[in-house]
Amino acid sequence: MKQAGKAGTTAQAKALFSKGLSHHQAGKLPEARAAYQQLLKLLPDQADALHMLGVTEFQEKNFDAAVNLISKAKNARPDNFLMHFNLGNALRSAGRLSEASKAFSTALALHPDHLDAMKNLGNT
Repeated sequence: MKQAGKAGTTAQAKALFSKGLSHHQAGKLPEARAAYQQLLKLLPDQADALHMLGVTEFQEKNFDAAVNLISKAKNARPDNFLMHFNLGNALRSAGRLSEASKAFSTALALHPDHLDAMKNLGNT
């Protein structure tokens, strides 16, 4: 019985993430936020949902919330280039330039030829 519950939760989480991402890509940020938040009620430490909810907050200029959420995601998945890159963007927008530079440097260590990360590090 426990396995069926876990499989159901996993399927529900995947569906919610897909729904959130679809809304996000369509520019429907409130709907995307709702889907990511619903997923995080099921799985509070789900790194991809934390990351994308943070990106949503960034896009709505809630930079401190974005930094908090993307940091949690990055801590769960420290080898994820995009999480470091987006954290750098949020930190820079929050005026935390030294931390942003570190995030962009880490992103570049993971993906050395990423031009936007190079540009953002240089601009920071």
